[in-house]
Order: sequence, then C-alpha cells, then structure tokens
Amino acid sequence: MSEHIKTHHESHESHEHHEQLHSAEVQPKPEVAEPSPAEQAKQLEAIQQAVKHEAKPAHHTTVEHHEKTQANQLGVNRELKQAAYDRLIARTRKQLSLPNRLLSDVVNQPAVDAVSRGAEKTVARPLPLLSAGLFAFVGSAIFLYMAKHYGFTYNLGVFFALLVVGFAVGLLIDLIKIALGRRNPTV
Repeated sequence: MSEHIKTHHESHESHEHHEQLHSAEVQPKPEVAEPSPAEQAKQLEAIQQAVKHEAKPAHHTTVEHHEKTQANQLGVNRELKQAAYDRLIARTRKQLSLPNRLLSDVVNQPAVDAVSRGAEKTVARPLPLLSAGLFAFVGSAIFLYMAKHYGFTYNLGVFFALLVVGFAVGLLIDLIKIALGRRNPTV
C-alpha cells in the first residue's frame, strides 16, 4: 500500500511541477526598458575608459617569432593550393570536348608549365609585345604607303624585321624600368 501512496504522491508532485511550468509560460515577461541614446553614449564611454585603463601599450607587448611553424604552414598552404588547383583542372576538363581535353593534358604537364612560367617572365612581357605590334603596324603602314606611292613592291620581310626591332626596343625599355625600379623603390 505504501508504494501506491508513494506513486500517487510522485504523480501529484509531477502534476504541480507541470502546472508551474505552464503558468510560467503563459505569464508575460516583464519588458526591459531600452536605455536612451544619452545613457547608451555614457555606457559606451565608460566601457571605452575601462578598456583604455586595462590596455597595455604596444611597446610592452612582445611578439614571438615562430620560424619553424611558419615554414610548416607554408608547406601546408602549398599542398592545399596544389590540391585545389588539381580539383579545378579536373572539373574544367570534364566540361571540355575530347580534343580540348587532350590538349589540356599536354599543356598542363609540369615540364610545359615550367617552360611557360619561365617564358612569362622573360619572353612574353607585355611592354615588348605591345611595342613589337606597334612598330610592325606603324612601320608596315608607312612602308606600304611608300610602296604604293613610289611604285616598288611590298616586301613581307620588312614586317617581320619591324616586329623584331619593336620587340627589342620594348624589351630594352622594360629592362630599364626594372633596373630603375630596383634602385628606387618609390618608382
């Protein structure tokens, strides 16, 4: 019999607890008054003063150098970059036609890529290519005008010679810019 009374008592306590929770949910929560802008400004100023009081000057803070950690992080970053590059190449190749996919396989070989990266720093400079094109265009236009006006034949070799001369002039200008840039970092 005592178990029955005990169970009934626990049930009654559970019911009272449930009613208390239900009544707490139904009752509206008291609203907290929003501080006025002037009070907010005062609070903000007090916080800023506390921060200034607690902050240490920069010259009191020591900076630790972790050269080994940085070297390891660079290796991880390089590996992550390579993995991302490989995924990008694989996704792009899936969208290409078979001939273009084969060409992509050849072009993205490490040996071809190394030659391309070397050439972009030496041969394929923008200023020499621009000057080569301008020399060839302007020089050929002048030569063609002279050929028509004076009655001699146009020679295609002149175009290629002007292309080479223009490239050489542009490369010389580019090298001078690089040399001046190394001496004076503000240029």
